[in-house]
Amino acid sequence: MSIKLVNVCKQYGDFKALTNINFEIKRNAVTSIVGHNGSGKTTLVKCLSTLLLFESGKIEFFVKHLHIKIIADYAGEYHFY
Repeated sequence: MSIKLVNVCKQYGDFKALTNINFEIKRNAVTSIVGHNGSGKTTLVKCLSTLLLFESGKIEFFVKHLHIKIIADYAGEYHFY
């Protein structure tokens, strides 16, 4: 499985927890998420696990022959493909 994030943003009121997060985790890669307290690590993992919805951007999951895309648009609507 590989995961790709493109311009993912998440806010709590006026506080911007994630701003334009872009990265890709390749298949079979060992990946760590590190940062200071309050830097958005937990928010990022919750968005990746779909426990938390994000304001804009997209997250794509590629599993063998299955491609799942979650896109948040600026109208606050989520599209699952």
